Amino acid sequence: MKSRTGGAMAKVINFNPGKNVKAGIFEKYMKDNDLNFFQRRDTHDEKDSVAFITAIPAGSHRLVAAVITDNSMYTLLRIHLGVAPAGPARKTFIRFLEQLNAAHSIFKYSIAEDDNTFLDICLLYTSPSPRDTERSR
Repeated sequence: MKSRTGGAMAKVINFNPGKNVKAGIFEKYMKDNDLNFFQRRDTHDEKDSVAFITAIPAGSHRLVAAVITDNSMYTLLRIHLGVAPAGPARKTFIRFLEQLNAAHSIFKYSIAEDDNTFLDICLLYTSPSPRDTERSR
């Protein structure tokens, strides 16, 4: 295929790895280590997404957290931090989150349309290496 300027265009390849294998690996890890505080929720979407949800004690309340796996090369750790403030404090809060986002590349803070505030941590999944099974995860 050629571009309008005559040069060769790169072929577009859609990433379609198929089944979500990370969910099974995570479940096996939890079972092998007697970790029973996550609840599995299958979404039955086109990415074969599975969310493992828990509530982490934090003082007098709990932070709802989820490990979200799908058929991509990423895994997402999402933590619900609470509701964003309204009124004049909102602008200050948004500026604070923007500063945090600028300072940390794998941590991202966001405010949903319903004002719920989340911390997302995106993890790159790499399957175990046949050369180094002890250190590769």
